[in-house]
Amino acid sequence: MTPLQRYWLQLSSRDKTTLLLGLVIVLPLLVYALLWEPFTQRLANLEQRVSQQRSDVLWMQHAEREAHALKTSSPASQPATHGSLLTLSDASSKRHQLNESVKRVQPDGAHSVRIYLEEADFSDLLRWLDELTLQHQILLTALSIEGNKDTPGRVNARVVLESPA
Repeated sequence: MTPLQRYWLQLSSRDKTTLLLGLVIVLPLLVYALLWEPFTQRLANLEQRVSQQRSDVLWMQHAEREAHALKTSSPASQPATHGSLLTLSDASSKRHQLNESVKRVQPDGAHSVRIYLEEADFSDLLRWLDELTLQHQILLTALSIEGNKDTPGRVNARVVLESPA
């Protein structure tokens, strides 16, 4: 006979009833606290992650379709020619209020142009270069910028642009 069986036989019927009642109450609580609750919590977390990942996939698929549509419809998807580089740089400089600052535009080879700007607004210059390089895939091969001490925010710049063709 094991020590536990001996202990059980020595207990009074009242103590046995109390222990059995305690076991009936504590055992389900332990199963709930140690097994069921962690399982359901983990399941809820996994369901939330799956839902989030599904929405991420939908967003990525939409972004992929949008990027593909933009890439195929963009004028930048066709290489710029020498004539269109001059036209493009002139039109975009006007959109960025730089047409007054452009002092000289000079073709430089088959696919390149030099542009000299004076008293250009620095922010407008950066936005213009950003548009040319990112939206139209024009290469910025040389850039020289000199600040103006008399008028802050205004610069003189020499820019060399090149079409990718």
